[in-house]
Amino acid sequence: QKMLKDDAEELVAELLPYVATKFFYGLSEQERVLAAQRILEPFENRQLNKHLVYNVIDAIVGKIAPELKEPKEPKHQQPQEPQQPAQQVQ
Repeated sequence: QKMLKDDAEELVAELLPYVATKFFYGLSEQERVLAAQRILEPFENRQLNKHLVYNVIDAIVGKIAPELKEPKEPKHQQPQEPQQPAQQVQ
């Protein structure tokens, strides 16, 4: 697991644009790896990863089978007044 984490850090460090790392973190390879560690840090939370995976699966299923998606309710729903039946004109 440590090896996988190190590989991910190296990959992210390679993908960081040179200009961005120079501006935010500095020029050395060690600083680039430090930047990669900071970027990957939020993904080390087990509960957040579960939530992220559930949301991704929900989005995929919603695209494949939209009828399975739960309807969204409006955030601020005002109570509707009962409608009275229309009176017939004779």
